[in-house]
Amino acid sequence: MRGRPRKGTAVRFAPADGVVPPYASDPVLGLRFNIEARYGGTIEVDLVGEHPRPFALAFAGALRRQSELGGPLGARSTIKQHLQAYLRFFAYLREYSTVKTPADLRADDIDGYEDFLSAVGMTPIHRHTVLAKAILALRSIDADQPGLLDEGIRRRLSFTSSQSAGRSRPRDA
Repeated sequence: MRGRPRKGTAVRFAPADGVVPPYASDPVLGLRFNIEARYGGTIEVDLVGEHPRPFALAFAGALRRQSELGGPLGARSTIKQHLQAYLRFFAYLREYSTVKTPADLRADDIDGYEDFLSAVGMTPIHRHTVLAKAILALRSIDADQPGLLDEGIRRRLSFTSSQSAGRSRPRDA
């Protein structure tokens, strides 16, 4: 198709318009890329300095897939919140865990992360939302690469938290 379609004009596509380039089969070509959010603009994602590196690669792919058309993440602010939650999860893994790859991750690591979030003073609802972002990414990784994650962690991903999220306290109540 050439140019911008005009009202009342027939649109014609060339045969090459539907051809997908070979590099498009791998949606994440690196750890530094831009995501064009459906609502709100562009997000620059830079996970180059993050460790463990296999987690950064897996989570970058999950973030890209979730932000695509039809994915659960559409707003720029939501994608940024997920990215920040991933960075917090990576920091926890570096500090308190010995896992190096997603295949090494166990259910105790997720439970330990939940306890860590409680220990740093997060309210139950905030802890639940931060934990849910990491779990959503791990579910996406498991769906994209079946068999990569341990069976115990796959069972643990079936629920977000073993604790109650508690009751909300709206400001205007």
